[in-house]
Amino acid sequence: MAEFEARARELSAADYDRWLIVCHLLDRGMNVHLLPGGVAFTNSEAGKGMAFLGMSSASTTSFGGMAMSRRVTSAWPLLEEAGLPVPLWRAFKATAAKTAGRFAEEAGYPVVVTTEKGERFWAVESQDQLRSAMERIQAGPKPHKTIIRKKLTGGTMRFLLLEDRPLLVMAQQPDAAPALLRDEDISPGLLRLAQQALRAVPGIELGEVLMELDVQNPSATKNDIQVVQVNPAPSLRVYGKEETASHQYAVRAVVEHHAEEEGISLPALQSVDMVRLECSGLIVPEEFYENVSTAAAALGCDLALEDVPAEESLSMTSAGAAEASALLASTALTGVGSKKHKAHMVSVSPV
Repeated sequence: MAEFEARARELSAADYDRWLIVCHLLDRGMNVHLLPGGVAFTNSEAGKGMAFLGMSSASTTSFGGMAMSRRVTSAWPLLEEAGLPVPLWRAFKATAAKTAGRFAEEAGYPVVVTTEKGERFWAVESQDQLRSAMERIQAGPKPHKTIIRKKLTGGTMRFLLLEDRPLLVMAQQPDAAPALLRDEDISPGLLRLAQQALRAVPGIELGEVLMELDVQNPSATKNDIQVVQVNPAPSLRVYGKEETASHQYAVRAVVEHHAEEEGISLPALQSVDMVRLECSGLIVPEEFYENVSTAAAALGCDLALEDVPAEESLSMTSAGAAEASALLASTALTGVGSKKHKAHMVSVSPV
């Protein structure tokens, strides 16, 4: 897969995650349908199906996911109620720089200044920086509510969990690059804290827990650690740009977990070297085929038109590595050459 990894990293975070899911499902001999927005779904021979939105299951909607998509502070009351350490924080109007400054002084710099939905954030270390950040929020889209929280500076820990099972764990010390940890290097106390944090938010079985630390080797206490985020829509891209093999491990675990939940028996892993692509919703099928053929050649795929172009659709076969054909499917969905040359849905299946 190494020769395709650089091209895959050019995809958006959601499309990159979906690319890995499609690769694994093709290796399982399953048909996969791709829709815009990072969605992929598949049906088994028994008629049962699985749907994914990025890495997460798209077949259900959770209270936790909905709540935390609205406000950056949504998880903190749930975590605090469960006895877990959360940041010291308060909400302010973006115009209340003086009052916010007094809170920041009492909490102790540095603090994080962010919008209520977390679209923008700044780590600030002085009253002047805090005032500047709040002015930027005030000048941005409404509503202008500002969240200020205490920041710990001893490093971060990021846990990708499937229920209680750690899939990927990443640590970052100050002034150092982030690094994935081996199982034996993960602190049992911090892992338990992450597991408790995920369980504290209803409706999330796959999620990411982000912690900030205040010392190099903390114990799980309120004095030296805080849980700053429980993310119901994790992205593999966060866990290292060069870590495709680790990302594959996480995807395999997620797919197998959801298959078991849905009562789907996954076929054995196989080597796939030819894939059928069915593209629908095309505006100009002939021009689309010309452009997608160029993209296929760049990926090392031998593309052949299977049927005479029908109105708004094309059926093709792609000979080559399954990883390349999965990339080609994503390219066909996002567009080749212009907005007119993209499919509204792409179905891929092993031949």
